Amino acid sequence: MKNSTFTEYVQQLDLKSWTDFKSKVDSFKLEWIYRGQANASWELSSSLERSSMAEIKHDVEAVFIAEYRKAIRSFPDYSGTPETTLEWLSLLQHHVTPTRLIDFTHSPYIAAYFAFQEEASDKSEPVAIWCVNRIRFYQAALYYLKKDFEVSAYVDRRYLFSESTFEELFRRAELDCVMPFDPANANQRQLIQQSVFVAAMNPEKRFVDQLSFLDYQEKPVMTKLTIPRSERKKALRDLMKMNITHATLFPGIDGFARSLNLKYSTLATLGEIGGWIQDLKRDGFVT
Repeated sequence: MKNSTFTEYVQQLDLKSWTDFKSKVDSFKLEWIYRGQANASWELSSSLERSSMAEIKHDVEAVFIAEYRKAIRSFPDYSGTPETTLEWLSLLQHHVTPTRLIDFTHSPYIAAYFAFQEEASDKSEPVAIWCVNRIRFYQAALYYLKKDFEVSAYVDRRYLFSESTFEELFRRAELDCVMPFDPANANQRQLIQQSVFVAAMNPEKRFVDQLSFLDYQEKPVMTKLTIPRSERKKALRDLMKMNITHATLFPGIDGFARSLNLKYSTLATLGEIGGWIQDLKRDGFVT
């Protein structure tokens, strides 16, 4: 298999506005999945890849799972034990523990929210929404596996590999491919965020160094959309109208608090804040 550079797989489109973004993603078909990143210069990478545990990556996920197994029943919001390795890793991922999984979503607008939500120190750098054609990733990975490895479980659900496939491949360090996965039993956050995972199957290598399995696909297979950060306020106000906020994406008091902070510190005008205060006084919430 020939070596290709990462740029061969990516088409970058530098959009001028939030309106251009909405127009562009409306043309994408359902097989596309999306990831928002606050800085367009950042590569695609997993949280495990970005962590400091470079020497023990293959073992550290198993250690994390063992620690979670031991502790999970002691938490008041415990609602059941994950049944598969993929379900465990998705739980870890959604609670900020490093894994090989990279979060994507079926919604380009949820991806855009994650790109724009945080203030940036460098306001000149645009945000990026990465768009991946999961069918082409699935087809290329399936061809790669059938050609070079003996794997018994190829069950697909909507061109996403299953838990049984992940279970079989989890410990195989020689794999150099990236695969889309969807746990059968999604947790609450996954359902709300329309989550889907892309997994770099060799945790010893960077995501961008595991893409030669895509050489049999017509390039590009990914699109990187950049949007000027100056469009942040317009985008977030629009997303709020779509009911895409931290409060809806992260149910609970923490999500509500972050959403409230963003609403009043960033999105609202002084006139709007004054009007809201008058409404709260009228309804007896403010004296």
